[in-house]
Amino acid sequence: MAFKIPRIFGVGTDICSVQRMTHMIDRGPQFLDRFLKRVLHDQEIEEFKKINQSQEDVKQAGQYLASRWAFKEAMVKASGNTGLYYPGMYLKKGENKGKPVPTIEGEVNIKIMLEELQISGIHASISHEDQFAVAYVTLETLLVI
Repeated sequence: MAFKIPRIFGVGTDICSVQRMTHMIDRGPQFLDRFLKRVLHDQEIEEFKKINQSQEDVKQAGQYLASRWAFKEAMVKASGNTGLYYPGMYLKKGENKGKPVPTIEGEVNIKIMLEELQISGIHASISHEDQFAVAYVTLETLLVI
């Protein structure tokens, strides 16, 4: 009889400057739109645009971008694979706006995470303060004994 025991495959963490993202927002829509399409999932772009509707929300919008960038970088670090497609990795809001739910989409990401690395679970936490956003990711796989 074989047993499947969850084990940690990898841990990744990243910190991102909120100011770096607010500068990007200030550079204008042409530069910002290119960044959004290269990095964020469509759902994240919608959420960002809601936050960034007025100039008063630039800091909050910067915090949002910084936290999402940190999450994606932490995913790459935890997996050890730089081939992951950033828009195909995103956080869904948990029930009652609680714990974020990491989501993987797209042929490349599914091939890497599920087929090659055999990841069975993803855990993530993000946080931000005035100047920085941080993300922490833990990837699990099953050890068969």
